[in-house]
Order: sequence, then structure tokens, then C-alpha cells
Amino acid sequence: MQQGTPRATLPIEATFAPTLTARANSGNSLRKVSPEKAAQALKDYAKEVLGIDIRVRNAEGLAANLRLDLTETLEILLEGWVDLEQVIGDFAVETYAGAIEGGVATLGNGSAIGTGDVTAEVLASSFAIYSIFGRGAAVTDADSALKRGLEEFPGMEGLKFSPYKVSTGYAWYAESKAVAKDLVTGKEVIVPQRVLLYVGGRRNVQNATIVIGRGDFAEFITPR
Repeated sequence: MQQGTPRATLPIEATFAPTLTARANSGNSLRKVSPEKAAQALKDYAKEVLGIDIRVRNAEGLAANLRLDLTETLEILLEGWVDLEQVIGDFAVETYAGAIEGGVATLGNGSAIGTGDVTAEVLASSFAIYSIFGRGAAVTDADSALKRGLEEFPGMEGLKFSPYKVSTGYAWYAESKAVAKDLVTGKEVIVPQRVLLYVGGRRNVQNATIVIGRGDFAEFITPR
């Protein structure tokens, strides 16, 4: 990082969660988005897409060309699939991140229109990473791992997940369509959606992480 580059540290709960430390790319400045807007975006996305009601403990939002550092879980999950720096660094207009009850979340908003309806914006075009942590017995095989993942993110039920090999834990890929609102006309439209799901853990702490590209962001998740 160049000397004098603004830096913002966003909340994090576990060392192997998505790192939420952001720094502006050279020549750009960080502009903060209100915590209320960031929290609303994270909550609404979780409910509408993941099928879960979450409590956001604290959240922040940033508007800039950002870099996000990767932790081990995301390196395992995204290797060969996603150039996260390109997605969040070059394509997202705003990025929201927060500590949620039992985990952490990051959500990149792709709308440059500025409708004022953050929920409609992230449902139409966004890149999401949600990690949930829980204590309990470790999953023993791919079937039990997928069951655990869908319990954490029930909104993904019904998708056809294909497994892919990772160095530790279990991971799957799915491709589908989703209903969203056109941000210009207000009419319902069908947008592409690509999903990566990971379940693993260390000792007695289990982690389920989901990565979703919607709308224009779907193309950034490229099958290996």
C-alpha cells in the first residue's frame, strides 16, 4: 500500500472468515456509505436471496475502487473461479461489509444508477460473500456437508449443485436464474446467477460460506 493511502478496517469475527480490510487503489479515495444503508443491504439480501433473517451487529459501507485481502477460506473457495480484486476493486460501485450474528458478510453493489432503493439494486446486480460459523460435530462426507450448507442458506434449496475439489472441506458450484426489478423501468426481469458454496471447519467450529454473483456480476464466477 502506498504511503498516505486511506485505509478502513471493517468488522471481522474469525481469522478464516472473509477478510474485510479494504484499502483504496492508487489514485482513489475512500468515501464512506452510511452504516444504516450498509446494514439494510446486508439484511435484505440475506432475507430475499439466502432465505435467512440476520441481525447485523455492525456494518460499514465504502465507495471506491477497493482491494480486499483474502483469507484461507476464500482462497480455497475462489481459486480458479473468481478474480475478487477485479470484482470488488474495479466493478462494484459500493461495497458493504459487517459482522452479523454468527458470521460476517460482504456485499458489492453494482448499480451506478443511484435509485435510492438499495434492496432493488443488490437484487439486480451484486456480488455477495456470507460466512456463517457454528459449533458442532464436523461434517463427515459431501452429502452431510451439502445438507449443512443448505440448512444455513435455505434460499439455495432447489439449485443443482455440482461438487468441485478443494484442498480442505467441500465445495459446489451452481448456475441459475433469478427474478429482479429493472432499475430503469421498474419491471420484473430475469437475471443470471452463479453460486459457490463451501462447508468446512477447524476442530469444533464449522463454517459455511456462500459466494453469489448476480446480474452483471454472474460472469465473474467462471467455471473451472
